[in-house]
Amino acid sequence: MYMKSILYKIMVMACLFALSGCDRNGVDDVDFNVTVQNSSSLRVGEPVTFLFEGNAEYISFFSGENGNSYANRNRNSVELSALQMSCTIKQQYTDSEYRRKEIVRAYVSDDFGGDYTLEGIQKATWSKISGIEYNQIAVPLTEKSTTEEVSSSISLIDYKDKSFYVAFQYLAPRREDVPQATGGGRYIVAPRVDINPLSLMKTTVEGETVVWDNPSTDWAFQVVLENSTGTSNYKIDDSGLSFQPLQGKEHTDKDVAVWMVSGLIQPDKVDPDCGLAIKSSAAYLPSYSHVYSKPGTYEVTFVATNANLWNSNQITKQITIQIGE
Repeated sequence: MYMKSILYKIMVMACLFALSGCDRNGVDDVDFNVTVQNSSSLRVGEPVTFLFEGNAEYISFFSGENGNSYANRNRNSVELSALQMSCTIKQQYTDSEYRRKEIVRAYVSDDFGGDYTLEGIQKATWSKISGIEYNQIAVPLTEKSTTEEVSSSISLIDYKDKSFYVAFQYLAPRREDVPQATGGGRYIVAPRVDINPLSLMKTTVEGETVVWDNPSTDWAFQVVLENSTGTSNYKIDDSGLSFQPLQGKEHTDKDVAVWMVSGLIQPDKVDPDCGLAIKSSAAYLPSYSHVYSKPGTYEVTFVATNANLWNSNQITKQITIQIGE
């Protein structure tokens, strides 16, 4: 019995010793300091080296540049000072039947429900933003030539705090005269229209700019047929939008109508800025270097952390640096 008692006490002590290594509060206080190497001669395009001291297990880095600011780590929206839409529209293969006609139109809607069907589009209210008036998207009218290209920009600042959609409608009225076949037995039905480039630029009151210039990924356009067939002739890719009606005699006796509608645009919404993880617990990191592409004053932030599965200690170090040209 005496031996069993001794063994029991040893086992209990061993368990207590093991549990002490899993202490939920057993996290070292963070001892961390940062200095800048050659801080008086920092230049654009040259590495800025930060020297570390202390026992930090994890380090995150905010450079202070647009999109990587510690002050914006919890930001979900911004105030805009400008919201500008720009595009170039090219119209080709325009015969006399379609001269001086507005073949393509641009619209904006703040009540479209995201139903990319003809019924869904027709339920929404679409405000026309193309034409010849001030602050409207210019479209080709091809008064004399078979090909015309126009570029323009408009302000959408009235929508800076709204959720909205942008759409282009291709509408070529039914032909009065059926064209003669070409040598290949093909018929010109209606003009081709290409919108390329297309961009939306938002500018914050702090002077930050964000540009959407990819119709496929940024704008997320989708094709909706109103009165046409052959979706392969209506294309959306990384560079632009393309409306090219089918060629064939059977398509000359009706209107050709096709929509391309963007995804939901929320111009004042942004993702919070996130720091770059530059050190994990297993790594040895006495210094870190970063290159700035623009001159100016930057508030650089390092977040140093010691942690286990249950608890953590953290401190923040900020340094203001001046980057010269």
